[in-house]
Amino acid sequence: MTVIQPGVFALIERFPEYESAIKAQYLQSESFQTLCSDYKKCAAAVEYWKRSPDGEAAQRSKEYQDLLAELEEEVLQTLGESD
Repeated sequence: MTVIQPGVFALIERFPEYESAIKAQYLQSESFQTLCSDYKKCAAAVEYWKRSPDGEAAQRSKEYQDLLAELEEEVLQTLGESD
């Protein structure tokens, strides 16, 4: 039995219209499971850098936001291929 990880819920929160497709893909694909995990970690990094007082925080936050957008595109592409 596969346990659904928090990354799945982060993606469902972001793309509620794809909830069933996200869950189905997660249960079928190890690479999608990794993608979900990466998404969750990246989203957490964005939030961390947004709150950080570090002098490079704005730059780091932007980098992670860009990466998050790329991961979202990959998720949507994967879901589109699974139709």
